[in-house]
Amino acid sequence: MKISADGSLWRRWRSALGVAAFNLVLIGATLLGAEAYVRYHSSQVSQESSDDQLPMCEKDDVRIWRYKPNVAIRYKHPEFEIAIRTNDDRLRSNRTQNADAPLIIFVGDSFARPIFLFTFR
Repeated sequence: MKISADGSLWRRWRSALGVAAFNLVLIGATLLGAEAYVRYHSSQVSQESSDDQLPMCEKDDVRIWRYKPNVAIRYKHPEFEIAIRTNDDRLRSNRTQNADAPLIIFVGDSFARPIFLFTFR
């Protein structure tokens, strides 16, 4: 590039740096405003549900919380409604295992191999 005697190259660089600085200031102000907005509105929203408020759960020292046994409730929230039912084993399914049936465990990922374990009771 040739530098002209009147300094037009310097003026172009100075103009480009000015535009870049203006854009950076504008982006920073936008991010700062968004952060302030989110912090203000998150403090205004009440936390309606947490682990200790869910009626189908109880505290557990190892897993923090777990389902209560034999629960059948409908959990209602302004945005949704869900039915929760647990069995004796604290699982959200029907008890289908027979006491005399073998326990089948799958080990592996896409190449699962069954291991048959017989429970002795």
